[in-house]
Amino acid sequence: CQESARNALMPVLDSTRRVFHPIENTFVPIPDNVQFIAAVNRGREFTGTFGIDAAQLDRFAPLQMDYPPPKAEVDILARRHPDLSKEKLELVVAIAHAIRSAADLPGSLSVRATDEACVYLSHPLFADDGKRALPEILKTSFCGRFPGRWNDVTTDAGAVWTLVRKTLASEGVAVPED
Repeated sequence: CQESARNALMPVLDSTRRVFHPIENTFVPIPDNVQFIAAVNRGREFTGTFGIDAAQLDRFAPLQMDYPPPKAEVDILARRHPDLSKEKLELVVAIAHAIRSAADLPGSLSVRATDEACVYLSHPLFADDGKRALPEILKTSFCGRFPGRWNDVTTDAGAVWTLVRKTLASEGVAVPED
């Protein structure tokens, strides 16, 4: 949120745990059983976000979150997409994990990317197509989240496509020539 809104919360989040009520000209205490939890995307890779200064950040206990382990992500996707086989879900997650583990890529894939791929795989246009549709879907869902073109190996999207093809091949899925 904008800095002005965060600044209004500063006394609520510090050791005084109170907020000023301007109409009554008093401070309202925050009960001990009230906790504040916030989520934020910090860093240069996120656009449209606001910076957080040290005083504001000091009022939280930052936890660095990572992606769920592959098995847990497969379980998440299985609950959201019960119509997809476990084999297909494991393949989508294996490819995403390979991309997330690539040291030479500046960004990564969220669970939203794997979920989106599953939405496409569940669509009636692709449902009967088995694994043949997967490479085309991943060009959009995975490569499209990186700069460049999937068919240009000098770009990040091209590097992702290379990982997609390599992982598909290692899983025995034939990928048509580009």
